[in-house]
Amino acid sequence: MLFFALINKLRMVMKCELCNSETLDISNYYQLSFHMLFKKLAYLLPEILLSLFKKNVFVKKILINKQYFNKKKVRCSSCDLGFVYPKFKTNDLNDYYKKQYWEYRDRFEGSHLVNITNEPQFSDAQISLGQKRIEFIEKYIHDFNSVIDFGSGDCSASYLFKRMNKEVTAFDYSEKSRELCKKLGIHFESDISMLGRNDLIYSSHSLEHVESLEDTLNIFLKDPISAKYLFFETPNIESIFIFNNLIHTPHTYMFNKRAFSQIAKKFNLKLLGFELCGGYWRGFKGHEKDSMSDIRVLLSK
Repeated sequence: MLFFALINKLRMVMKCELCNSETLDISNYYQLSFHMLFKKLAYLLPEILLSLFKKNVFVKKILINKQYFNKKKVRCSSCDLGFVYPKFKTNDLNDYYKKQYWEYRDRFEGSHLVNITNEPQFSDAQISLGQKRIEFIEKYIHDFNSVIDFGSGDCSASYLFKRMNKEVTAFDYSEKSRELCKKLGIHFESDISMLGRNDLIYSSHSLEHVESLEDTLNIFLKDPISAKYLFFETPNIESIFIFNNLIHTPHTYMFNKRAFSQIAKKFNLKLLGFELCGGYWRGFKGHEKDSMSDIRVLLSK
């Protein structure tokens, strides 16, 4: 009874931050279902039991995820945006990434590279993926000369843009990304206030991690950056079945075509193109038709 009372209270005070709808579906971030049951059981085990195996890398990750993502996940019935509730405070989210995400990234980022001892040499698969994203962008626009690679990760996109003679700034919090950019001769920033005017924001699998969607988009669209174009690739949470049954950690937002359409409406942007990509969600046999795993979108002012 207490749980349902809490849910009803949340419904009374919550609105979708994107479309202001009060028609929201609320559930636990980690919840039990028969789909991918074995993986979910690990998240549903008591922490006192998991702590016995805390030296295990996988168990350590689960413990940290459970500590910070002990929240609700919400899906708006009007625009289909998914998000974590209550929202993270900046320090908490930064602390989470420092403990878990960046530690992993800094240990393993670049593991797919052919060589990182001298000049980084990217694998054919990673170059091909980056080229497909850029080809999608170039189906719609060519008048961009400067690019911010937001959440640059392995910096393969920054490398490709530099090879196209674009002015590139790689933005990331990973020290490994900084090292790669230094070797590649690419300008790197980890302080968002230091980013200046650029034509294109290129963001692959980063927007779902931000603390505030509205604040982030306003940073992109207003001075000093004032980007003309925004490219995003994110996981595609098109189906309510995928939303309910996927373990989303560490995503604070869950996107799909309808949500991006609402983003365009709210921020007075034009939708230049959509593309579903990335194959189908693994482990969701029988529901593949509901959702390809990734979505690409290009917007303009």
